[in-house]
Amino acid sequence: RVGVATVQVSEVACRLFWGREGAQAAEGGTTQNPKGRGLDRRGGRSPLVLREHVQARLECIPHRKNFRTAKRPPMQRLSFILFQLDEARRYILDGRPQHLRLAFLVLDNAAEIQMDRRIRQDMESHDMRESLRNSLLRDVARRPHETMPTSLQEIIDWRPLTPSQKRKIDRFHEDKLTYLVDNGGLDVTVAAALKHLHKYRNEAYHRAHIRPGTIRPATLILFEINCEMLLSLYPGPKMWGGDEDYSWIKERFDYDFFFDRKQLPSIVDQLRLELLPSEEAVATALADHLRDRLSQLDESLAFIVENSGRANTKEEALRLCQQHEDPPTPPVQRHSLESLSYLQTRISQVSGANGRMEAFARFAALESEMEPLEKCVDHIVFKIDDAIQSAIDIARGK
Repeated sequence: RVGVATVQVSEVACRLFWGREGAQAAEGGTTQNPKGRGLDRRGGRSPLVLREHVQARLECIPHRKNFRTAKRPPMQRLSFILFQLDEARRYILDGRPQHLRLAFLVLDNAAEIQMDRRIRQDMESHDMRESLRNSLLRDVARRPHETMPTSLQEIIDWRPLTPSQKRKIDRFHEDKLTYLVDNGGLDVTVAAALKHLHKYRNEAYHRAHIRPGTIRPATLILFEINCEMLLSLYPGPKMWGGDEDYSWIKERFDYDFFFDRKQLPSIVDQLRLELLPSEEAVATALADHLRDRLSQLDESLAFIVENSGRANTKEEALRLCQQHEDPPTPPVQRHSLESLSYLQTRISQVSGANGRMEAFARFAALESEMEPLEKCVDHIVFKIDDAIQSAIDIARGK
């Protein structure tokens, strides 16, 4: 794992490997350190002894299977992302709902790959820093009265992630987003959009359910998020490696053998070409979709008034729906006709947003307020409709 030729051990290196006693031994040029391992006359370890100690130190570093195993060559990961974005682009241009669903699933996965790549890089640095901190803490425990240099004291004061936090970041989508926002890897507006879009992904993936009114703008926004992440989270230059065939990237994007950051904006521009509508068009589509849903909600309340026998007004129907909410679900925000009118007025904030991301963030906030109410209203409508159909079947003698 580590090859060492000739190494001169400094006071800091001795401090990390042996503690302060080792550093003092190195300064004095002694031939024995406190643990009985050899130093040469100049205060440095022999190559063989140092190699053994380095190996021992590395073996002590916890091996985190989730973050460390199956590491792919950086160029290979980048090729996966570019391929997925290019395929999603083709599906979006096709425009059929089935293809938009596939594009959405592919783009959600591409975003997760980019997030995971950034987190893996951070965790490698995090683990090295944590190992150094543990060594310093052991050193402090042996010599509690000695003063540490400021640079080392900062490492001691730093608080690493707990094993539980690392497992959550590795496993859960929301924890990945929170980590990236907290560590400057992702804008909070983009993270909020990704969180909301991931709910769409779960519906599309697990239940093959898509939202016809928003599937296209949502897919376009997720495509744009991936492009922005590609530019902001990209780690640095990449070269071909191994026996992988990247000729399709050369043909599609005309890139050089040495793939650097300067080429990415050109590639992203090619991916966006003829795809993204204007920011105003996206905001308008999202706002119109919310208006359609509120209109549908009003029609459902009218249906309940007409057929339930328990509500004489839409206000009473709205109250009835919220009373019949299933107990296991979180309590919904108690709505009235006045609050629905207020939601209607807030839709104009979506169409007046400055940019796609802001428009979708405002759309997501309104949709999150509407969805619990839509769910309980639809539940009552379904029960009434089912009862009506049963009565019809009985009348027909079925």
